[in-house]
Amino acid sequence: MAGLFALLLIVACATPSVPPVGKEGSLQLAEDERHLWKQAKEEQRKLDSSGRIDEDPELTAYVNTIAARLTPAEIKGKGLFLKSES
Repeated sequence: MAGLFALLLIVACATPSVPPVGKEGSLQLAEDERHLWKQAKEEQRKLDSSGRIDEDPELTAYVNTIAARLTPAEIKGKGLFLKSES
């Protein structure tokens, strides 16, 4: 019985081989995820070309400061950050 438990414990603790998310092309999205990302990109394109986005450097800096304060400590310093695109 102890041998079976040990075997189950070893199998349960095995780490799957998952490619890093940061490498281009390594992330494989499900069909619904691809659709959502495609839809999000299309909406961003519409926003960018609408002329309705007010480029305010002071407001952008303020919002980024607030976002930095709200970012959990376990995420800071791991290469994950908010970026502003112009």
